[in-house]
Amino acid sequence: MKNKNAVYFYNKENYKGPATDIPDEEIQIIDIISYQECSALPSDTLAYFTEEHRKGVKFGMFAHIPHILSLGNINVKGVNKINWSVAPVQT
Repeated sequence: MKNKNAVYFYNKENYKGPATDIPDEEIQIIDIISYQECSALPSDTLAYFTEEHRKGVKFGMFAHIPHILSLGNINVKGVNKINWSVAPVQT
């Protein structure tokens, strides 16, 4: 069975928290074979990183970046895995 894939285009004006449904207009069904990943960091993401770092608070690493949602199995053999429970990266 092939996966069903969609991209979630986060919109900060529509976001009402993690427990709410994602608005239909922020989801687009995609063909993962022809999908092209982002070539640059979205300006909203950079502004968010800059502001949260300035405030000295921990922040989400994927804010304002489109998310791929996949219904089905994903082969993760050979991918880099991140362990979020280890000490933070030093800058």
